[in-house]
Amino acid sequence: MDSLFRFSALAEKMQPSPIRELFRVIQQPGMISFAGGLPDPDTFPVEAFASCADVLERDGRTVLQYGASEGYPPLREAIVEMMIGRLGYRPQPEELLVTSGSQQAVDLIARALLDPGDVVVVEAPTYPGTLHCLRNAGARFATIP
Repeated sequence: MDSLFRFSALAEKMQPSPIRELFRVIQQPGMISFAGGLPDPDTFPVEAFASCADVLERDGRTVLQYGASEGYPPLREAIVEMMIGRLGYRPQPEELLVTSGSQQAVDLIARALLDPGDVVVVEAPTYPGTLHCLRNAGARFATIP
C-alpha cells in the first residue's frame, strides 16, 4: 500500500532505545539494578538546588520561558567560573552547550563528528544509550576492557 507519508532512510534504520525497556524492568518492586546508570539519590546536591529558588524569584519569567538552545546564559557563565576554579581553563560562554543530560550530549556529538562506518572505541561494558546513539549515527564500535 502506497502512503503519502514516509520516514527518512535514517529514521527507518533507527532501533528502539534499550534504555526504555531497561527502565520498565528496574522499576519493578524489589528490583535492585546497577544497569540503569542511575546515581545514588544521597549524592544529589539538594542544598545547591535550593538556591535555584533564588534564580526563580529573580529571573522566573526568563528561566521558565523558552530560551537559547545553548542554555541559560548566567548558567553558562557560572560553568565558566567553575571551570576556571577547578581546571584552570577559561572557555568562552559561547563555547559551552548545556544539555539535558549525557544522552543528549552523546547524541549531539555523534551527529556532529561521526560519519556512517566510522569506528568508535568504547569500554566494555558501556552505557547502552551510548551504543544506541552510535548505531543510529551509523558508526561501528570496538570495545576494550
